[in-house]
Amino acid sequence: MTDWKDFAWVAWRLEVQDRSRVAGDDPDLDERTEETMTELAASLGCVYEHCVDSDTYPDGMPYYAW
Repeated sequence: MTDWKDFAWVAWRLEVQDRSRVAGDDPDLDERTEETMTELAASLGCVYEHCVDSDTYPDGMPYYAW
Protein backbone atom coordinates (compact mmCIF):
# COMPACT_ATOMS: atom_id res chain seq x y z
CA MET A 1 0.00 0.00 0.00
CA THR A 2 1.24 3.50 -0.86
CA ASP A 3 2.03 5.86 1.99
CA TRP A 4 0.66 9.22 0.80
CA LYS A 5 3.15 11.05 3.10
CA ASP A 6 5.84 10.21 0.56
CA PHE A 7 4.25 12.51 -2.05
CA ALA A 8 4.62 16.30 -2.13
CA TRP A 9 1.04 16.56 -3.42
CA VAL A 10 -1.77 14.44 -4.83
CA ALA A 11 -4.29 15.48 -7.48
CA TRP A 12 -7.87 14.34 -6.82
CA ARG A 13 -10.69 14.37 -9.34
CA LEU A 14 -14.35 14.54 -8.33
CA GLU A 15 -16.78 13.46 -11.04
CA VAL A 16 -20.55 14.00 -10.95
CA GLN A 17 -22.85 12.04 -13.24
CA ASP A 18 -25.91 14.15 -14.08
CA ARG A 19 -28.53 11.46 -14.73
CA SER A 20 -31.37 13.95 -14.33
CA ARG A 21 -29.58 16.40 -16.61
CA VAL A 22 -30.23 19.14 -14.06
CA ALA A 23 -27.04 21.07 -14.77
CA GLY A 24 -27.93 21.28 -18.43
CA ASP A 25 -25.70 23.14 -20.83
CA ASP A 26 -24.51 25.52 -18.14
CA PRO A 27 -21.53 27.61 -19.27
CA ASP A 28 -21.36 29.10 -15.74
CA LEU A 29 -21.07 25.75 -13.93
CA ASP A 30 -17.51 26.47 -12.80
CA GLU A 31 -18.43 29.87 -11.37
CA ARG A 32 -21.68 28.58 -9.83
CA THR A 33 -19.93 25.70 -8.00
CA GLU A 34 -16.65 27.43 -7.13
CA GLU A 35 -17.57 28.43 -3.56
CA THR A 36 -19.01 25.01 -2.70
CA MET A 37 -16.08 23.12 -4.21
CA THR A 38 -13.57 25.43 -2.47
CA GLU A 39 -15.23 24.72 0.88
CA LEU A 40 -15.39 20.97 0.19
CA ALA A 41 -11.73 20.84 -0.81
CA ALA A 42 -10.68 22.84 2.27
CA SER A 43 -12.65 20.50 4.55
CA LEU A 44 -10.55 17.63 3.16
CA GLY A 45 -7.26 19.54 3.51
CA CYS A 46 -7.09 20.16 -0.24
CA VAL A 47 -7.02 23.20 -2.52
CA TYR A 48 -9.68 23.64 -5.22
CA GLU A 49 -8.41 24.85 -8.59
CA HIS A 50 -11.19 24.71 -11.19
CA CYS A 51 -13.84 22.71 -13.00
CA VAL A 52 -11.78 20.69 -15.46
CA ASP A 53 -14.35 19.05 -17.66
CA SER A 54 -17.94 19.12 -18.82
CA ASP A 55 -18.77 16.37 -21.27
CA THR A 56 -21.14 13.48 -21.98
CA TYR A 57 -20.83 9.71 -21.88
CA PRO A 58 -21.57 7.76 -25.09
CA ASP A 59 -25.18 7.25 -23.88
CA GLY A 60 -25.64 11.05 -23.76
CA MET A 61 -25.56 11.41 -19.96
CA PRO A 62 -23.66 14.57 -18.98
CA TYR A 63 -20.87 14.52 -16.41
CA TYR A 64 -18.76 17.22 -14.80
CA ALA A 65 -15.36 16.90 -13.16
CA TRP A 66 -13.59 19.16 -10.71
